[in-house]
Amino acid sequence: MKKKIIAAFITLTLAAVSLAGCGGSAPAPAAAPAAAPAETAKEEAPAAAENAGGLTSDEHFTMRCSYDVPAGGSMARAIEHFGELVQGDPELSKIVDVQLFPGAQLYKADETLDATLRGDIELGMFTTWYADSVLPYSSTFDLPLLFDNVEEMIKFVNESDLASEVWAPFEEIGGHCFGGTVTGEYGLLTSGAVVEKPEDCKGLLIRSTGDGSLTWSTLGASPVNLSAGDIFTGLQRKTIDAADIGPISVKDRNLYEVSDFYLHTFFHSTLSIYVVNKAWWDKLPADVAERLEKYMIESIKYCNDFVSGDMETALSLMEEKGITIYTPTPEERQVWKDALKPVYQQIGYDKMGQEYMDKLMKWCDEN
Repeated sequence: MKKKIIAAFITLTLAAVSLAGCGGSAPAPAAAPAAAPAETAKEEAPAAAENAGGLTSDEHFTMRCSYDVPAGGSMARAIEHFGELVQGDPELSKIVDVQLFPGAQLYKADETLDATLRGDIELGMFTTWYADSVLPYSSTFDLPLLFDNVEEMIKFVNESDLASEVWAPFEEIGGHCFGGTVTGEYGLLTSGAVVEKPEDCKGLLIRSTGDGSLTWSTLGASPVNLSAGDIFTGLQRKTIDAADIGPISVKDRNLYEVSDFYLHTFFHSTLSIYVVNKAWWDKLPADVAERLEKYMIESIKYCNDFVSGDMETALSLMEEKGITIYTPTPEERQVWKDALKPVYQQIGYDKMGQEYMDKLMKWCDEN
């Protein structure tokens, strides 16, 4: 029988743990609230207990999960739902203690990958921008205006065989990736600047990271590498003019308080990916690992079902807060795409290769 998932996240067992590289005792895990279901969700996820049965292990494992987004926000939905499923499983919860550390309590986004691979934490959530040095095909999501809308990108992530090629390299460097949640359509958030045409970008200081920064340098802007948690301060203190970011992050990070204009078009997106330390993962009993992976994949798909609704909610809130939202016409969008053709050569054909790009472009044409 299906049980409704409660809105408040089940309080996790709190334990003080010593972390290498963190300078002492770790903060207690947060009792992170699960994000309230969006109205666009068609149905609630099944309760974890429905899947219980047959696990046996005398060992006990701690799974510390670090993520640099606010607890209870849209971008935290998958990892918090995962924690809820594990805690709701009467067998698995006795074997694996999931501890959630939101809001960069342990590590900022640009530190999480290294911490995960070192084994300082067991599970890290971070965006593909912070892994492009080890995931060459992650540049797929930095190709400007590749996908027409977020639904097309979600289909690529959930269904395309090419998506599995993106995270395959983790297995060779000490990680195991469950997949990724789409963080929405990335446009340009500005403070004191109106950007409607490619030439309007010239001279701006734009927060962007990874290969996504090539979009802006190609247009004459100066990319600034800032962690997502530092965007608010950057806009507030005018050390940046704009940020390459999606509406969901604008809402979750209250960036509408320090901005006034948003260019709403799908320049690119990024994925929040979920990577577990492989050495720790390989020590788990096979049936325990299988059920954890099942819950994580279920949580990823569950989260992706909310993205379109979350974006609409965020855009509405941004307008209510006084942000001017400009959406280019199809003809104007093509002008942007033409201006950004060099990016396709540089991070597409030169970096990812002709064979992969041919398959990618074919997939986009057919979908």
